[in-house]
Amino acid sequence: GKTEEEKLAEANEIGYKVVGPLGADEKPFKPYEPVFAVVQIGSHQFKVSNGDSIFTERLKFCDVNDKLVLNRVLMLGSQAQTIIGRPILTDATVHAVVEEHALDAKVIIFKKKRRKNYRRTRGHRQVFHTISVFSHYMTLWTLSSRYVLLTVCCDNSRN
Repeated sequence: GKTEEEKLAEANEIGYKVVGPLGADEKPFKPYEPVFAVVQIGSHQFKVSNGDSIFTERLKFCDVNDKLVLNRVLMLGSQAQTIIGRPILTDATVHAVVEEHALDAKVIIFKKKRRKNYRRTRGHRQVFHTISVFSHYMTLWTLSSRYVLLTVCCDNSRN
């Protein structure tokens, strides 16, 4: 098997960190805040906000009910402002919980060569995880030239 350092390095390369199991006394969901984040997990990007559930590829070394810290945050936004990283926001993290391991729908692979009596049928079910997002953290005091800050004017009087 792999050592703990190798497991941590491989998980960090994909873009997450396993914190540990969710405690029985912890309430992961907070009141809804209209904030969203764009996170990268592996080679996929997801737009998430508090309370969202996403389906992602299989994450190594994760069990059901584990807390995850997604540290590859590409963008944070709300109605008033948007913060874009170049390429990532180093001070931002998204906290999530692994809800379940599941298998995707079966994909049938059928190969045939005509007039050669060659037919092969195979099936494949991709493993994926359901992840539930419960908070965003961003320390705005380190807002420097690494980030692009967009402020959106929400004036509905103009039509």
